[in-house]
Amino acid sequence: MAKASEFRALSDGDLRQRLTGVEKELHDLRLKARQGAVEQPHRISQLQRDVARILTVLREQAAATTKESR
Repeated sequence: MAKASEFRALSDGDLRQRLTGVEKELHDLRLKARQGAVEQPHRISQLQRDVARILTVLREQAAATTKESR
């Protein structure tokens, strides 16, 4: 689980790539959880938080960009 400050240091492209990877891992874990074969169930909530953090940082960067262009 990464901190928001670590995500803020990444570029927009890197964040989107990281988001895709985290969402894929989350999807795979959810499928395993339905089958009852997940070894670390707490990892699902960690990944959900990472997705939320990444989306928050992306929105912050978008808001800063629009604010600067005014």
